[in-house]
Amino acid sequence: MSQVNISAKDKLDDPFYRYKRDRVLISTSERFGGLTTIENWSTLCKQLKIQPQQLQKFFSKEWGCQVDVNGKIKKKLLRDNIETSLQKFTEQFLLCPTCKLPELLNSHCQSCGNGPKK
Repeated sequence: MSQVNISAKDKLDDPFYRYKRDRVLISTSERFGGLTTIENWSTLCKQLKIQPQQLQKFFSKEWGCQVDVNGKIKKKLLRDNIETSLQKFTEQFLLCPTCKLPELLNSHCQSCGNGPKK
């Protein structure tokens, strides 16, 4: 399975970058006006070190449709749309604003130490 870097846009094609995730795998159905399922939903959540509910909430707001906790989306979407939204989620919530590494834990970067002052 091919992988993509978990990073800011300037490091997406670096083959030696250590933070990686699988590409999104989808299946679509024409039932109920269109249904898209992210087949590797739980794997993506584990690789991003997030709860499925976090991604569910973000995607629901992003696309204005119902998304369940198992990656079923009540809208017909292309894989590129999902990849773009996943990159947006990564940049907004997972990358440190200072060092751009996905090392945030409770708004504190485990890599560079950036975070709220006590």
